[in-house]
Amino acid sequence: MIRNDHGIKKHPIKVRNTQTNSIVECVHQMISNILRTFKIHDTTVDEEDPWSGLLAAMKFTIRSTVHTATQHTPMQLVFGRDAFFNIAHDANWRYIKECKQRLIKINNHREN
Repeated sequence: MIRNDHGIKKHPIKVRNTQTNSIVECVHQMISNILRTFKIHDTTVDEEDPWSGLLAAMKFTIRSTVHTATQHTPMQLVFGRDAFFNIAHDANWRYIKECKQRLIKINNHREN
């Protein structure tokens, strides 16, 4: 059996260092917020597989939400297309990097 891990190296996370899981924690928080605001009582849910529709809606929401640091959606950055309109999107990666660095400096200054 050929195993293709796409060059990803495993790094165990230390229990006391929660910052290493920050991206995962942010996504989990976003998923819980979406589930909390999703009007399940007003929606027809498949009795056999209730999660498929909810997960599809959550995935689309996450992929089409503008990120505060990049000012773009993940769908625009990864696929080069807009989520709602069938138009090409060309990301200015230098500008995005500068904005992220500026936010990091502001947050570091506020923390210190």
